[in-house]
Amino acid sequence: MFERLHCSRLFALLIPLLWLTGCAGKREHAVFKILSPEQTGVTFANTITTDDSLNIQTDVYVYNGGGVGIGDIDNDGLPDIFFAGNMVSSRLYLNKGNMRFEDITKQAGVSTNRWASGVTMVDINNDGYLDIYVSVSGPEWSKPEERANLLFINNGDRTFMQTIPGAFADKPPVVTTSSIGITVTGRSRMCPKKLEYCTTPVTASVPSSLT
Repeated sequence: MFERLHCSRLFALLIPLLWLTGCAGKREHAVFKILSPEQTGVTFANTITTDDSLNIQTDVYVYNGGGVGIGDIDNDGLPDIFFAGNMVSSRLYLNKGNMRFEDITKQAGVSTNRWASGVTMVDINNDGYLDIYVSVSGPEWSKPEERANLLFINNGDRTFMQTIPGAFADKPPVVTTSSIGITVTGRSRMCPKKLEYCTTPVTASVPSSLT
């Protein structure tokens, strides 16, 4: 009886030891792999430089960061990347395949000099090419024209035409990101004229029907 009890206890101890040994010998493959800027060509850095006039006390949103938009701007089947920049210009990277990207910001005409805080890619004029909508933020004491959101219309040749959305052109709000609602036919509820889009502050979602 005693020997049976001793063997049972010994067996109970061996099971977790064998299980731990098996786990220690099993290595799981990493899900993600870090690629360097040298490998990808993506060198964007949203650098924030504070001083006596611009800091966390004068603008509580100074470290909120920017946004990232991913979409195929030239319909070649490869997703391109747009980075929204705060104190630096936003950047547009063209996907060349094999995880290589080319900075086409200047030639595409999408450089920014405002506090860009969010970005949405959407075919706003229904021409088959993704346009780029950039929401702009800033401290409450900044000028309205410095907070005007930006809309880059895709010309279909990897270049864009910059416009200012009419909904908030006169008195832009202080926002960080924006979502876009589209009306392909008829007028949008927020835009009384022929401009067929509207903007809604705060969220960063896009209706599923547009993706």
